[in-house]
Amino acid sequence: MVADGEERTYTDNISSRGVRVYSNRPWQLGDAVQVTPRNEGPARGNVVYCQTLEDGRFVIGVKFQDRPVMWSAMRRYDGLQSLLAKSKSS
Repeated sequence: MVADGEERTYTDNISSRGVRVYSNRPWQLGDAVQVTPRNEGPARGNVVYCQTLEDGRFVIGVKFQDRPVMWSAMRRYDGLQSLLAKSKSS
């Protein structure tokens, strides 16, 4: 975990409309989040699901707000590492 609720995490699945990422803590449905991949601009979205994994971590689904996102990693997915942060707008 990083200060202010930021967390370095890994992406499991990504599309132009949303992302599935690992987390060390549970998230609530509707939580506003910001996902910022390495070397890319941030995207804001809301949590649409949170599942508990057997190892105690969580996996969350985030639906992007407003518009589709086209990160370069979507053209060549290789285990995108990102920064997940609770948005200050919530």
